[in-house]
Amino acid sequence: MIPYFQKDAALAAYILAVDPRVGGLLLKGALGSGKTLLMNEFAKWIRSVRIPLGSEVEALTGSINIQALLSKGEVLRKTGLLDGDDQAVLLVEHLDLFNDDIQDLILSCGKPVMATVSGSEEIRGRLLDRFGLCVEMSSLKEPDQRLSVLSCHFYGGEDEIPGTLLAEAFNRLDQIRIPGWYTRACAFTCSALRIAGHRAEVALFRSGIALASLQGTSSVEKKHLETVAPMVLGHRSARESGGFPEVAEVLKAVNFACEMAMRGEKEIVSNRMKELTERILDQVQNSIHNTPSTTQVRGLDYVEPEVGALGRLSQQMRNKFFREVKMFSSGRNSSGAGSGSESNRMQEDNDSGRPVKPVKAETIREMNPLLSVKAAAMDGKRLPIVPLEKHYWRKWKTASKTRAVCMLAVDGSRSSQEYMGDLGYILDGLFNKVFHRSSRVGLAVIRNGKAVMHFAPTRNRLRVFGRLNDLTPGGATPLDELLSLSGSELRRSSRSEAEQRFIILLSDCFPEPVPVGDVWNSDIYGRVRKQAVNLGRQGIPVLVIDPMQISRQSADDSPGRRLGRFIAHKTGGKHVTFAKESQYDIFGALKESALKPRFVSLNSGEGTLRSSQFAESNSLAHLLQHLGSV
Repeated sequence: MIPYFQKDAALAAYILAVDPRVGGLLLKGALGSGKTLLMNEFAKWIRSVRIPLGSEVEALTGSINIQALLSKGEVLRKTGLLDGDDQAVLLVEHLDLFNDDIQDLILSCGKPVMATVSGSEEIRGRLLDRFGLCVEMSSLKEPDQRLSVLSCHFYGGEDEIPGTLLAEAFNRLDQIRIPGWYTRACAFTCSALRIAGHRAEVALFRSGIALASLQGTSSVEKKHLETVAPMVLGHRSARESGGFPEVAEVLKAVNFACEMAMRGEKEIVSNRMKELTERILDQVQNSIHNTPSTTQVRGLDYVEPEVGALGRLSQQMRNKFFREVKMFSSGRNSSGAGSGSESNRMQEDNDSGRPVKPVKAETIREMNPLLSVKAAAMDGKRLPIVPLEKHYWRKWKTASKTRAVCMLAVDGSRSSQEYMGDLGYILDGLFNKVFHRSSRVGLAVIRNGKAVMHFAPTRNRLRVFGRLNDLTPGGATPLDELLSLSGSELRRSSRSEAEQRFIILLSDCFPEPVPVGDVWNSDIYGRVRKQAVNLGRQGIPVLVIDPMQISRQSADDSPGRRLGRFIAHKTGGKHVTFAKESQYDIFGALKESALKPRFVSLNSGEGTLRSSQFAESNSLAHLLQHLGSV
C-alpha cells in the first residue's frame, strides 16, 4: 500500500524510480509517519538491495573465508551487499543509527540510496548533500486526515501505481524536449539561494525532466521546476548563513531564475536578429555604392554587363528596398518574404489577396531586392553579397486556381446519414477557396437499388451540396453501377485537359445484397474491383470516405474496408475513415482547413493549369492535394 497521505514523499519516490541518477532520496519524519511503508512499496518497482540495521563493514564490502584459506589453501571471497547490481538502489532504514564509518561507506559507494531517518536524530550536514532529494514526512494532525489514514490502512487505499506507468516514463526520458531557458534557470536558482557545492544543479536538472516524463508532457515547464525545487534544495546549506532555505524562499528563487532565463533567451534571439539586420543593411549600402548610376543617357549600342549588380536603382527603388529590409527585420508583414519566411514559400498579396510565389526576374526593374538577397543567402553566399548575380534575381508572380470537375457519388447508408449536411458545407468551402470559380460538381446517388444521375456537373455547387440532407438510405447498393455512371459523366463533361477530374465516393463499400460464402471473391465485389481498375486506367482518382461506425478492429477486418482501400489504391486516390466517436472533431478540423488553404503552384509556361497543392495537414484538403497531384 502506498502512503498517498504523504504526497510529496510518494512523488519523490516516483521520480527516483523513473531516474535513479537524481542522486537518491532521504525520508525524514517521526516514527510511524509512513517511511518504511513507502520504502517497501518502492522495492517492488525497481531493482533494489536492502541494507539491514546493524550491518558491519564485512557484510557490506565482502569478506574472505579464513577457515577455507587455512585448511585448504583456497581463497573464497564472499560478496558484500555493495558488490551487487550496479543499477540497484540501496534501501537503508534508520541511516542515523549506523556508525559514521558505515554511513560514509554506504553514501560513497556510487549507487543511489533511499534512506530514512527519524525525527529524534539528525544526520551529519556534510552527508545531506549526497542525497538528490529530501522530503520531510510530517505527522497528520487534523481528525479527518487521520481518519483517511485509518481507512486506507484497513479498507484499502488507492490502487497501487502500475509498473507499466514507471516503465513508460523511463522510456520517455530521452524524448522530453529541454527548452533553452531550463538549464540556465537551474543554475540561476542555485546561485540565487547561495547553495554550497554543485550537486544541486545536476539533481534539479534531472528531477524536473523525470517529473515531466512521469506526467506525460513533451517538454519541461516552469511548473515542473517549482514542484521539485523544494525537494532538491530544501536540505542543502547556504554558503553564507549555513542554514537551510525555506520553501517560500525556494519558490521565490525559482520564479526569479525562470524570468531571468526566459528574458535572456529572448534577448539572445533579438540580438541575433539585430545583427543579421545590420549585416543586410551594410550589404545593401555597399551594393548601391559600388554600382553605376542610371541617370546617364546610354546609346542604342549599349550592352548590359554579363554579371548583374544589385544597384542601378532609382531613388524610389532604393527607398523601397530599405523599407522592405526594415519591415523584414521588425517582423511586420510586407510585400517581401516577411519575417521568418523562406524565399520559395507561397504568400498572399496584401492588395488583391491572391496567392503569389517567387520566380526568377529578368530585368532590374521588376526584381524584388529582398527576395534576391535572401535567395543568394540561402544558396550559401556570405554577406555582403557584392555583386548580386543575375540568376539570384527574384520577383513575385500571381498564381491561379485549378479548374476541376468532380462527381460526388453517394451511397446513402445509415452510417453516413448523420453528417451529410456537414460534408456539403465542408466541400462547398473547399471548392470556393481551393478551386477556380468555374469548377463544376455533379451528384450521383443510389435510388431504389439503382445508380441515378441526380445532377450533371454544374457550377451551381450550392444546389448540389444543399441536396445532401434530403438523401435517405435504403435498398441495394450497386457500387459498380455508381462508379461506372460517375466515370462516364466525368469523361463526357470534361471540356479540356486542364480540368482536374476526380470522384468523391461516400460509402462504407458494402455492396448489397450481401453475397453468401466468400464475400471478397463474389461476383458483386468482383464487378466493383473491375470498375476501379477501369477508372485507374482512365486517370480518374477516387477519394473514398468510409463512414463505417463499428469498432476499429472489426472495421479493419471487414471486406468493406478492404474494398474501399482497393478502390483508392487502384485509382490513385485516397481512403479515409470517419469514426462515430470522433467525427465532430474531424469535421471541425476540416472546416478550419477549408477556410485557410495555401497554394504552392502557378500557371505553366504553356498557359495550361497545373494541379494545386495544399499545406500538409491531416484533413480533407490534404487528401484533395493528393488527388490534384495525380
